[in-house]
Amino acid sequence: MKPLRELLSGLMTWVAISIASGLALTLWSASITNPFWQPLLAAVGSTAISISGALLITEVILKPLYVRDVLDVARLSSEVYGSGLSSITRANKLSWEKYLSGTGDINIAVSNQALLNAGAWQQIVEDVPRKKRQINIFVPNTDGGKEIATHLESSWGRNECNTGGSILKIVPLDSVTQGIIVVCDSFTVASIAEDPSYDNPLVVAFRQSNGNADDSTLRRGIERMTGSDISPLFEG
Repeated sequence: MKPLRELLSGLMTWVAISIASGLALTLWSASITNPFWQPLLAAVGSTAISISGALLITEVILKPLYVRDVLDVARLSSEVYGSGLSSITRANKLSWEKYLSGTGDINIAVSNQALLNAGAWQQIVEDVPRKKRQINIFVPNTDGGKEIATHLESSWGRNECNTGGSILKIVPLDSVTQGIIVVCDSFTVASIAEDPSYDNPLVVAFRQSNGNADDSTLRRGIERMTGSDISPLFEG
């Protein structure tokens, strides 16, 4: 740090001398009547003042602001990394393969079929026939929830999703009211509250790393759902 301080001190000294010299040349040129030297000295003095002033503004004002912004971004990046945040995008833009193509159970709480159609369900029917996985889907305890179950059961059979031994379980719960939450292995994806009827909401994705992600509340909610003893609308 000492050589840096010495360099900055020397630079500021040079700037001060340059500005003083520029002012001296400018004032001197005002007293000269020679048509050649008068404008030349005035131009040299003005240039010295301009360059030195610009350098002074850069070192004293702009560079500290830039460094502060860089540090702010670095701190923000650290906070984002610490939160476990992996992605923020629209549901149909999320790379669902990244979040659902593991080997663990897939647990989903969803309020309407359109939210599943935004990407999650398509990835499931493409992936699970080749594996043996447990798919738990929690739907509203309403007629709408029954319609979701009927649609999923039909799609499950039509795509022969249980070929590899995978099992789909659909459970109606009063606690499922709107949005979508998906938990699979170390990943959690959840929609951000918007118009409940909107079928392509903004979603945030988290990845657990040493248990420090900010999705613990969501995961605990899903864990409580998986422990429910309510009879499923479909299992097979």
